[in-house]
Amino acid sequence: MRSADCGTLLVVEQLALRLSSASFAAVLETLDRRTSSGTVANDAGLLVKLLKVALREQARLAAEAQIEAAANAPPEIGPVERMKRDEPERYIANLRGVRGFDLEGYLAEYVADEAERERLRGIAA
Repeated sequence: MRSADCGTLLVVEQLALRLSSASFAAVLETLDRRTSSGTVANDAGLLVKLLKVALREQARLAAEAQIEAAANAPPEIGPVERMKRDEPERYIANLRGVRGFDLEGYLAEYVADEAERERLRGIAA
């Protein structure tokens, strides 16, 4: 690089270390294409700019991947939902006598086995 000084090289090194090797290679290819025409006056400045653009793009892609992973992750199950699924006897015992508790709705949604439903109806009685 014709226009590089010690400070520029330090900045380039710090930026380059944060990039993946593929992204860094793409930056060098872009720099080579741009400077081979001979019209770039500040090749070091262009390299710094290209590295910063690549870092922003890398951060954007990482953020998109995180968002997509979070969107596709199963929802966390809270303690009440866990009790409904894993401890139906305890759930029914805690809600027995509570006005508005729909035992049949609960059994239809959470208990597939008819024999188990009958057993749980006995607990609720």
